[in-house]
Amino acid sequence: MFKRFIEGFEYAARARTLNILQGVSRERLIAAGISPELLAQGIDAWPWRIETSDAAELTAVSTSLKTAAVASIQDNHANNADVEKECEFDAAA
Repeated sequence: MFKRFIEGFEYAARARTLNILQGVSRERLIAAGISPELLAQGIDAWPWRIETSDAAELTAVSTSLKTAAVASIQDNHANNADVEKECEFDAAA
């Protein structure tokens, strides 16, 4: 009886976790080591971990996300510098 009680709590926790993870992007799931395909299969596909054979995909996506983040930060920095120059020009005029 105690075992069923614990299993019920575990199932409920997995259901809540599944609900939260379904709102996370595919890229973030993969970067966290979670398989979107297993997640799509539901609670019974637990654990939703990416298999070690998929480690190359995980590394590639993680590297891609880091590269995109750095590029985005650099673009934002460049755009901010342009706006600051325009403000300085407007103030001088």
